[in-house]
Amino acid sequence: DSRKIERQGVFFALPGAKADGHFFLKEVAEKGALGAIVSKHYSGPSFGLELIKVPDVFQALHTLAKTAFNERKEKVIGVT
Repeated sequence: DSRKIERQGVFFALPGAKADGHFFLKEVAEKGALGAIVSKHYSGPSFGLELIKVPDVFQALHTLAKTAFNERKEKVIGVT
């Protein structure tokens, strides 16, 4: 969510039902983000961000989350 980006953060330009995350790169750059994960098809300006182009932005976020979760030392228990 571009509204919640923090200074020196990384933004994932996810495609959405109503808006494409790539449209918010300028906003996150102005808020101090360092970089963004974007589609390999993105050809717009970087706005000073370090852009990492990937085939599928959602899959890249999923892979990062899975890796971070697997590297946790704590056990996670879900109660439903």
